Amino acid sequence: MTFTMLRLTMFLAAVGLFTAPAAFVRAEDTDPAALAKALKETPITLQDGLKASEREGKPISGKFEIEDGTLQLSVYTLQGNDFIEAVADPKTGAIAKA
Repeated sequence: MTFTMLRLTMFLAAVGLFTAPAAFVRAEDTDPAALAKALKETPITLQDGLKASEREGKPISGKFEIEDGTLQLSVYTLQGNDFIEAVADPKTGAIAKA
């Protein structure tokens, strides 16, 4: 049990390190107004994305984000001792890649 908690802590720390240099992120990727506008046109919910990602493992977190100018839903799952990012299509809720 403690080994799993250690891996989870290390994963969250790594995510923090990779997301820290916000100066390199384009303005459109962090614009809350653009994200809100894109979400209005999306028929699926975060809950739908979490449900669809269950085939990749146990969902532990998820978020809508704008990546390269398009909206995507990223769900992070735990499968055994591995963390997997599943990207869902925000129009259909289907997992596009894992």
